Amino acid sequence: MARLVVEGRDLVLRPSGPERLLLRRPRAVRIPAAAVRGAVVEPDWWRALRGLPRFGRWLPDRFCVGEWRHRAGRDLVAVREHGPVVVVDLWPGRVRYARIVVSVADADGVVRAVRRAMWSASVPDGDRGVPAGPRERSRRVAAVEPRVRPVPGSLDQNHKRCGT
Repeated sequence: MARLVVEGRDLVLRPSGPERLLLRRPRAVRIPAAAVRGAVVEPDWWRALRGLPRFGRWLPDRFCVGEWRHRAGRDLVAVREHGPVVVVDLWPGRVRYARIVVSVADADGVVRAVRRAMWSASVPDGDRGVPAGPRERSRRVAAVEPRVRPVPGSLDQNHKRCGT
Protein backbone atom coordinates (compact mmCIF):
# COMPACT_ATOMS: atom_id res chain seq x y z
CA MET A 1 0.00 0.00 0.00
CA ALA A 2 1.29 3.45 -0.89
CA ARG A 3 2.11 5.97 1.84
CA LEU A 4 1.33 9.67 1.60
CA VAL A 5 3.37 11.76 4.05
CA VAL A 6 4.28 15.40 4.58
CA GLU A 7 8.01 16.13 4.80
CA GLY A 8 8.79 19.77 5.50
CA ARG A 9 7.02 21.78 2.82
CA ASP A 10 6.58 18.83 0.45
CA LEU A 11 3.92 16.20 0.04
CA VAL A 12 5.57 12.83 -0.68
CA LEU A 13 3.90 9.76 -2.18
CA ARG A 14 5.90 6.59 -1.50
CA PRO A 15 4.45 3.67 -3.46
CA SER A 16 5.16 0.08 -2.47
CA GLY A 17 7.35 -2.16 -4.67
CA PRO A 18 4.67 -3.53 -7.01
CA GLU A 19 2.98 -0.13 -7.19
CA ARG A 20 6.27 1.45 -8.31
CA LEU A 21 6.37 -0.87 -11.30
CA LEU A 22 2.75 -0.19 -12.21
CA LEU A 23 3.13 3.58 -11.77
CA ARG A 24 6.39 3.58 -13.77
CA ARG A 25 7.93 5.70 -11.01
CA PRO A 26 11.16 4.28 -9.57
CA ARG A 27 11.21 6.84 -6.76
CA ALA A 28 8.83 8.73 -4.53
CA VAL A 29 6.69 11.50 -6.03
CA ARG A 30 7.41 14.88 -4.37
CA ILE A 31 4.95 17.74 -4.66
CA PRO A 32 5.43 21.16 -3.08
CA ALA A 33 2.71 21.99 -0.55
CA ALA A 34 2.16 25.31 -2.32
CA ALA A 35 0.90 23.36 -5.36
CA VAL A 36 -1.85 21.65 -3.34
CA ARG A 37 -5.31 23.15 -3.93
CA GLY A 38 -7.22 20.94 -1.51
CA ALA A 39 -7.44 17.54 0.17
CA VAL A 40 -10.52 15.51 1.05
CA VAL A 41 -11.42 12.00 2.14
CA GLU A 42 -13.60 10.16 -0.37
CA PRO A 43 -15.43 7.23 1.26
CA ASP A 44 -15.98 5.41 -2.06
CA TRP A 45 -12.70 4.89 -3.94
CA TRP A 46 -14.31 4.52 -7.35
CA ARG A 47 -15.90 8.01 -7.14
CA ALA A 48 -12.47 9.64 -7.06
CA LEU A 49 -11.52 8.18 -10.45
CA ARG A 50 -12.14 10.29 -13.52
CA GLY A 51 -11.27 9.85 -17.18
CA LEU A 52 -9.66 6.82 -18.77
CA PRO A 53 -6.58 4.82 -17.76
CA ARG A 54 -3.39 5.87 -19.57
CA PHE A 55 -1.20 3.11 -18.16
CA GLY A 56 -1.09 0.85 -15.13
CA ARG A 57 -3.23 -2.03 -13.95
CA TRP A 58 -6.72 -2.28 -12.61
CA LEU A 59 -8.86 -5.18 -11.59
CA PRO A 60 -12.55 -4.33 -11.16
CA ASP A 61 -13.59 -4.20 -7.50
CA ARG A 62 -10.02 -4.99 -6.34
CA PHE A 63 -7.46 -2.27 -7.09
CA CYS A 64 -6.45 0.45 -9.52
CA VAL A 65 -2.87 1.64 -9.87
CA GLY A 66 -1.55 3.88 -12.63
CA GLU A 67 -2.10 7.15 -14.41
CA TRP A 68 -5.49 8.26 -15.65
CA ARG A 69 -5.98 10.94 -18.30
CA HIS A 70 -8.94 13.24 -18.63
CA ARG A 71 -9.89 16.68 -19.87
CA ALA A 72 -8.24 18.57 -16.99
CA GLY A 73 -4.94 16.66 -17.17
CA ARG A 74 -3.62 13.49 -15.55
CA ASP A 75 -4.31 11.82 -12.23
CA LEU A 76 -1.93 9.59 -10.30
CA VAL A 77 -3.97 6.75 -8.81
CA ALA A 78 -3.01 4.06 -6.28
CA VAL A 79 -6.22 2.76 -4.69
CA ARG A 80 -7.43 -0.54 -3.26
CA GLU A 81 -10.91 -1.84 -2.60
CA HIS A 82 -12.84 -1.32 0.62
CA GLY A 83 -12.00 1.84 2.42
CA PRO A 84 -11.71 5.56 2.02
CA VAL A 85 -9.13 7.24 -0.18
CA VAL A 86 -7.33 10.56 0.07
CA VAL A 87 -7.96 12.87 -2.89
CA VAL A 88 -5.40 15.68 -3.26
CA ASP A 89 -6.30 18.27 -5.88
CA LEU A 90 -3.39 20.25 -7.33
CA TRP A 91 -3.17 23.65 -8.98
CA PRO A 92 -2.94 23.30 -12.77
CA GLY A 93 0.41 24.07 -14.37
CA ARG A 94 2.48 23.81 -11.17
CA VAL A 95 3.07 20.07 -11.22
CA ARG A 96 2.68 17.18 -13.65
CA TYR A 97 -0.59 15.88 -12.22
CA ALA A 98 -4.02 17.42 -11.63
CA ARG A 99 -4.95 15.05 -8.80
CA ILE A 100 -3.45 12.34 -6.62
CA VAL A 101 -5.76 9.59 -5.34
CA VAL A 102 -4.29 7.19 -2.77
CA SER A 103 -5.59 4.52 -0.38
CA VAL A 104 -3.97 4.96 3.02
CA ALA A 105 -4.58 3.42 6.43
CA ASP A 106 -5.41 6.69 8.26
CA ALA A 107 -7.14 8.84 5.64
CA ASP A 108 -8.39 11.50 8.09
CA GLY A 109 -4.96 11.97 9.64
CA VAL A 110 -3.29 12.31 6.24
CA VAL A 111 -5.83 14.93 5.13
CA ARG A 112 -5.24 16.92 8.34
CA ALA A 113 -1.47 16.80 7.76
CA VAL A 114 -1.85 17.89 4.12
CA ARG A 115 -4.08 20.82 5.10
CA ARG A 116 -1.58 21.92 7.77
CA ALA A 117 1.19 21.78 5.15
CA MET A 118 -0.95 23.84 2.75
CA TRP A 119 -1.47 26.46 5.44
CA SER A 120 2.20 26.60 6.42
CA ALA A 121 3.23 26.92 2.76
CA SER A 122 0.88 29.88 2.30
CA VAL A 123 2.20 31.80 5.34
CA PRO A 124 5.62 33.50 5.03
CA ASP A 125 8.37 32.31 7.41
CA GLY A 126 8.38 35.52 9.48
CA ASP A 127 4.64 35.30 10.27
CA ARG A 128 4.46 31.67 11.40
CA GLY A 129 3.12 31.31 14.93
CA VAL A 130 4.60 34.50 16.39
CA PRO A 131 2.08 37.12 17.45
CA ALA A 132 3.11 40.56 16.31
CA GLY A 133 3.53 43.37 18.83
CA PRO A 134 1.69 46.67 18.36
CA ARG A 135 4.58 48.32 16.46
CA GLU A 136 5.14 45.32 14.17
CA ARG A 137 1.42 44.98 13.49
CA SER A 138 1.10 48.65 12.54
CA ARG A 139 4.12 48.37 10.23
CA ARG A 140 2.68 45.29 8.54
CA VAL A 141 -0.71 46.96 8.00
CA ALA A 142 0.95 50.11 6.68
CA ALA A 143 2.98 48.03 4.24
CA VAL A 144 -0.09 46.16 2.99
CA GLU A 145 -2.58 49.05 2.96
CA PRO A 146 -0.94 52.27 1.78
CA ARG A 147 -2.55 55.47 3.02
CA VAL A 148 -4.69 57.28 0.51
CA ARG A 149 -4.97 61.04 0.73
CA PRO A 150 -8.54 62.33 0.59
CA VAL A 151 -9.62 64.36 -2.38
CA PRO A 152 -10.70 67.88 -1.34
CA GLY A 153 -14.48 68.16 -1.38
CA SER A 154 -15.10 64.40 -1.00
CA LEU A 155 -16.78 62.68 1.96
CA ASP A 156 -14.97 60.52 4.50
CA GLN A 157 -16.34 57.35 6.18
CA ASN A 158 -18.34 59.52 8.64
CA HIS A 159 -19.99 61.41 5.77
CA LYS A 160 -18.18 64.64 6.61
CA ARG A 161 -16.63 66.82 3.97
CA CYS A 162 -12.83 66.55 3.81
CA GLY A 163 -10.84 69.75 4.29
CA THR A 164 -9.23 71.65 1.45
